[in-house]
Amino acid sequence: MNKVRYKKLKPGEIIPLTCDFMFTEIFNNEKNMDIIESFISSYFGIGIKDIKGNIKIMSRNLGIENKKEKNKQIDLLLDYKGNKINIELNNDGPKGKGERNIVYASKVHSKNLKYGERNYVNISKTLQINLNNYSCNEDRLIENYYLRNEKGKKLTEKLQIDIVDMEKAKDICYNAHNEREKRIQKWCLALQSRTLLELKKNLGEDIMSKETKEKLVEKVEELSEDEELICLYTELSDRELTYNTMLYEETEKAREIATKEGLEEGRRQGIEQGIEQGIEQGIEQGIEQGEKSKSLDIAKNMLKEDTDINFISKVTGLPIDQIEALK
Repeated sequence: MNKVRYKKLKPGEIIPLTCDFMFTEIFNNEKNMDIIESFISSYFGIGIKDIKGNIKIMSRNLGIENKKEKNKQIDLLLDYKGNKINIELNNDGPKGKGERNIVYASKVHSKNLKYGERNYVNISKTLQINLNNYSCNEDRLIENYYLRNEKGKKLTEKLQIDIVDMEKAKDICYNAHNEREKRIQKWCLALQSRTLLELKKNLGEDIMSKETKEKLVEKVEELSEDEELICLYTELSDRELTYNTMLYEETEKAREIATKEGLEEGRRQGIEQGIEQGIEQGIEQGIEQGEKSKSLDIAKNMLKEDTDINFISKVTGLPIDQIEALK
């Protein structure tokens, strides 16, 4: 059997928690409930004593509605005293990602109506927290969205979407508006940390207990030494770099062609925009297909190493029955 040649991280380097599989491995784990409780305590500005024992991890699967639709799986769904908290980690902002997250929030909220109830009066609240690892907000780290009319009056308090601009957390000139926002800012920096030293520094001493901090650091260090996860992380990094390079080269080529043809300014801008959009859509589709193929390759290699199928599913995002078929 041929062994896979794994890449290695630099000394002290870690796989950041902004990677989907790292986030899922830590936050979708009942054994790490103290870490989850610390995050929720910081996010809502509620004492940890009021959070303890009141959080439950719910199923991530939203199900499918038609044959063409893939099984929807959200990042993290929690129940807090009957209310739903859906946390979505987004590492890029392609067209349609915002609309997709709204669909997820609506689907989660629709499940709040319990079987047998005949009205919606007692329906519980749904909060979706979008942790966006890119610039998206105008001037605040956190922006809250509700359904409102043209005069700004809220239609309901029971469906809320929060947009967290994680890039703002790295801006040394950004001033948090209150203590709660300062703690959320520290969490953003911790999730983005790429070395153990950064992680320890960004976690600080006020967003979780010393024991929980040590546990989180130890868990991240342990996962960052896993050969399969390192392979997956470096594959994702290489693919992102390739995508950006391809997009830049194709865009420059399109601009050069348009200039040589001497098109009038207005027409040239229109064609250039169309070319860039077409290139971007084509590359996105190619990347998506490539990611699926790469996930299958990774799954095959992990099966050769007798890796647990449930763990393979978590890492690759492939359904268990599809992994079984690769045996």
